[in-house]
Parts: sequence; C-alpha cells; structure tokens
Amino acid sequence: METYEEIRNAIQTLKTADSGTGAGSFQPVCYQYDRQLLAPARPELYLRLIAGGRADISAPLALSLRPADCLLILYSLHGRGQLTAGRSVIPLGAGSILLLSCDAGWQLCSALLPWSFRLFFAEGPQLRNFLALIGSPYLTENQKSPSLASAAEELASCPGHMDRASLIGMHRLLTDMLSDACLSVLPEDQRARAGIPAYLHDLHAYIHDCENRTFSLAALEALYGISRYRLCREYSAAFHISPLRDFNRIRMDEAKKLLLNTHLQVQEISSRLGYDNINHFIHLFKAQTGFTPGAFRAYHAGR
Repeated sequence: METYEEIRNAIQTLKTADSGTGAGSFQPVCYQYDRQLLAPARPELYLRLIAGGRADISAPLALSLRPADCLLILYSLHGRGQLTAGRSVIPLGAGSILLLSCDAGWQLCSALLPWSFRLFFAEGPQLRNFLALIGSPYLTENQKSPSLASAAEELASCPGHMDRASLIGMHRLLTDMLSDACLSVLPEDQRARAGIPAYLHDLHAYIHDCENRTFSLAALEALYGISRYRLCREYSAAFHISPLRDFNRIRMDEAKKLLLNTHLQVQEISSRLGYDNINHFIHLFKAQTGFTPGAFRAYHAGR
C-alpha cells in the first residue's frame, strides 16, 4: 500500500541536523501483517499500527510527512518539540499527547533537548468516525487523560510481527485510546456516566506524583476499601498497565530527567525516588531503557 511505503520512508529517514547517524536512540518499528499467519482474521478490518517507535532524542531533529491516509499518535514524555500542520503550530511539551489526521501533511522538529517521545502511525476503517467526534488536531495532557498516556506507552510494547492475539490486542488498545478521547470531549455530566471511576483517577494521580515514594497494595486496599485484586484489575483495564508497573515506569522516567539534568549520584537518585536497594533500582532502569543509569548518563553526555 502507498500509505505503508510513505510512512516507512519517513520513519526510516529520521535524521538529526548535525549528524547522519540518527537521532539519539530512536527505535523504529514497521509492523508486519502476514495474512497467512493471521487467517482467518483480515488485518484491514482492524485498527492497527503501520509504523512507530520509541525515541530519546539528544540532537536536533526534523521529520516531515506528505499527506497520507492515517493517524499520527505522539506522546511527549520530557523535553519539548513542535509540529506544524498547515498554518497550525502545535507545541509538544512534557506530557503532551497529540492525535492528528495526516491528510494534510506536517513537519515535526525538536525544540528542547533531550526530547523523549513515542511516535506511531495508525490506520483502519473506523478512524474517520473517531476523528469526526474528536476533531483534529486533538491535543491533551497525560494528567488530564491518563488512560491515553498509558495506552500510548503500551503501544510501544506491541511486537513488529503480528499474530492474531497481537493484532486483537493492538486493535483493543487503539479502540480504547480513541474511545477515551471521544469521552473527553463530551460535557462533564455525560463523561462522568461513561468514564473512569473517580478513585482510579485519584490512584493514578498518586502513582504519577514522584513525591510519593512508597507503593503498597495493602495500604491502597485499606484506603479505598477495595480488594487489591479488583483494584489491580480495574486499574489495568482503565489505564492498560498494572499499578505497580505504572509506579515503576513513572519513576524510571523521573530518573532519566535527574540523570540528564542534575549532577546527583545514582545512589542519591535511587533514594530520592524511594528505592532503598540501589541494585533493584538499576535493574528496573535497565529493563526499561536498555542502559544502566551510569551508561545512560554517559551516552547522552557524549552527544
């Protein structure tokens, strides 16, 4: 399909202004749908990703795409970028989540480095119906739309080669993300009837506040009067990630900021984020980034 080739070319030619070797640790994925492997499921009937990936950009970046029949999903974790679509200039600060129809083309550039973001291109027969309700561009923040932020992070875990279970899981994530965006533009009284329970928003805010250094299912069970099993199940259903995994993910993102923007020692960062066992902290950090904290700092310092 022409759309596939256009997106793949754009994702593979991501470059920095000062280097021909790539933009930091960008990890592009072009998703493969083998009809024989997926049969009898037909991938063109599902919401699905074309291409995307994780990006930790430490040098100037510029990327453009001509008009294409797809949806851009961009989640900016820290740093800042800017997207220009026609006459619209959209700032992409830390925590920004953007959904954009690509039918008019756009240009993306970095504004404040290092810039970490998740970038995906999606297509499917229901996209235009969702976009008609949401509007394009749709810009929100992770604190206002926690389920969108968690779903965008979860998309980064989708495998490049799809089997039926992966395709259905991807379709569910994209459907939930777009449905939540539709709910967010409803009047408040309608949103309350169809949205996420208030206690889950409260728990999400607690987890995302890095000043809160402890996580205890027993304490949360007592606080909300809800069994830990139900709490984990409902949180995972709402935000596409378990409470503990979300807690650790947010603190690893905060650790990245501290490593890049302060001179704190790894032990100090570990302690500040509530990890008394530095080896446990290093293990979690490496599992998320592929680097030890020291190697992560050294890599970005050398860019």
